[in-house]
Amino acid sequence: MAPLLSVKNLAFSYADRNFGPLGKKILKPVLHGISFKIEEGEIFGLVGASGAGKSTLGKCLLGLLDYTGDIFIDGIRQGPFLRPGQRKLLAARVQGVFQNPGAALNPVMPIGRLLDEAVRTSGVQDKTERGKRSDEILELVGLDSSVKKRRADELSSGQKQRVCIGCALSFRPRLIIADEAVSSLDVSAGAQILNLFSGLRERLGLALLFISHNLEAVHYLSDRVAVLEGGTLTGDGQDPPRLP
Repeated sequence: MAPLLSVKNLAFSYADRNFGPLGKKILKPVLHGISFKIEEGEIFGLVGASGAGKSTLGKCLLGLLDYTGDIFIDGIRQGPFLRPGQRKLLAARVQGVFQNPGAALNPVMPIGRLLDEAVRTSGVQDKTERGKRSDEILELVGLDSSVKKRRADELSSGQKQRVCIGCALSFRPRLIIADEAVSSLDVSAGAQILNLFSGLRERLGLALLFISHNLEAVHYLSDRVAVLEGGTLTGDGQDPPRLP
């Protein structure tokens, strides 16, 4: 059986220009020959210093950057810069949760409307069914239905991140890419989000790529860990050492 996610020889370079817009274009390599895999229901930790390319890798996996190499999900090859139809198919398999939950939420929309929009975009058109699905999602992420009437600025940072995770879950993904998802939270809220991810794995069979510079958080949550340094994975990147 093919792994849920398989990455082979992925590379990415940013285009930059010396001396402003009229200068010569120069490619600056960020990722070099990245290869690894994530199995169904596995939590895979990715650590590295700032600037190592962790977030860039996550954006490539989400189809947001024009990479070279191969990304397979369920054995199906994905492509960069997806068309809207392809983007929807990828969203059904892979979703992202990012560092700043406040920036990811519309500040003027009630949380109920945000969730309703996410569920509608996922393909549920019936209003009653969307309401039921929104309530199910709130229960999954540990929030009650009273949150629907509140706006983002009325929530704590931990609650905001739970809402972001809920919006991601509205697509029923099989893999979530969590990019520094607890780094902006206090210790207590961060620990609760880690436990939430672990619980979602148990309840939904959800796989997770957990990207962080926090070694303690990565080792607490992850089944396997790889280190990204200077744009490359340490070792062969195919089967990073399992944690004791």
